[in-house]
Amino acid sequence: LLLLDIPDGTETGMYTGAADLLIIHRVVRRKPRTIFAEVKTETGVQSPAQKKFQAHIDEMGLEYCVVRSVEDLMEIINNGG
Repeated sequence: LLLLDIPDGTETGMYTGAADLLIIHRVVRRKPRTIFAEVKTETGVQSPAQKKFQAHIDEMGLEYCVVRSVEDLMEIINNGG
């Protein structure tokens, strides 16, 4: 399992709206999964830039999720959603 924090593009001049986390998860005898995770509070909502980034990831056929807790994230990693 590889977990990376993606900095906000507004500070770096890079892609704004990028997900907070990039997870690469390798399961034995399967190809690795690439998951982009946006972390939100219980009442948090995605910005328009975040929705645009999600659409871009969806078009590429990769996984994108919004998580509200560590438990949410672990459920997605361990059980595929």
